Amino acid sequence: MNSKMERLILTFILIVCINAFGKVEGGSIPGGKYEEKTNKIPEMGEKPEFRSRNVIQVWEKAKRMELSETKMAELKGLLATHDQKAWQVKKDHREGKDIGDADAKLKIKLNQIMQRFGMARGAPDNQKALYNDVNRDFEDQRLEQLWRHAQTQDHFDKHELDELKKELMHHQDQLNEYNALAEDIYGPLNDAKKEKDRREKRNAKDNMTPTGDDPADPAKRRARELDLKLKHRDLNKDYQRLRTKMTPEEERGGFEDRRVISLWNDAVEASFSDEELESIKEELQAFEAKIHGYEEAQKAALREEKMYHNLKSRGENPDVQKHHTLRETAKELGSKISETMGSWRKALTAGRIHKEL
Repeated sequence: MNSKMERLILTFILIVCINAFGKVEGGSIPGGKYEEKTNKIPEMGEKPEFRSRNVIQVWEKAKRMELSETKMAELKGLLATHDQKAWQVKKDHREGKDIGDADAKLKIKLNQIMQRFGMARGAPDNQKALYNDVNRDFEDQRLEQLWRHAQTQDHFDKHELDELKKELMHHQDQLNEYNALAEDIYGPLNDAKKEKDRREKRNAKDNMTPTGDDPADPAKRRARELDLKLKHRDLNKDYQRLRTKMTPEEERGGFEDRRVISLWNDAVEASFSDEELESIKEELQAFEAKIHGYEEAQKAALREEKMYHNLKSRGENPDVQKHHTLRETAKELGSKISETMGSWRKALTAGRIHKEL
């Protein structure tokens, strides 16, 4: 009898036992914080009201306190909204998106809800620090969030935290240089909206007109914009590397790209056999190499376009087709990467290996 058949039989027996005895004594079946089994209210005949384990625990505590019907109804509405937000943050995190300090803010919000209904005292230790800019170590908000998050992680010892802070400080220096260059090209920014405007400019440089350039030399202007784009790509790559360090090394599976790490974690949680996991790991290694290739293709296209405009600003007549071809190549690679990522998500959600990846 193979291992898959054994698991199916054991699962069937477990379901029969649960149906026969109503519920498992001693609480829910152990699992991850957001695992479906652990995020249900364990009462027979009652539809699960929430998915987040923390929210469920608060709701069960409220029921034990025997609050009035009015207060329970009000609490249920607040918890339902909180549960939806918590689930979305978890989903974004698993997809490799930047959630910033969303998780910390959710914890603070849940504590505030508990205080409102007399279920908690005080506030989380990190609440004051989270919103107190006086104690900030970094000017950039994202770096500040990374640093604060790192200090709460058990997998960093004192030496590693010191080294991480040095890396973050170096990144802040590089970011300051980038911002100075951006201001030199696009003009000074309003201090009150500086950080927000800088972020917007990183994503919309092509629609802005640099200052201090000869309007009769658009090629020179474009070359400067492309140089800024290349610097921004390098900065973003380094920031993603720093973000990856927030995940313990043993949970990364030997991968560097956060999206691939997320896929690997999904695979580990999906009850694959050791042989299947080894096969998945090999496929993900090949996929990560393709992602790196795609990123290099994007940079190559930008460098070639920058060279084209530099040559043109000097009165030369370079070949326009070269960087156009590189740009189209990068675009095609990007489409394939997105398609493959979607296929991986579907395959791992279904709990099987996609043979065509």
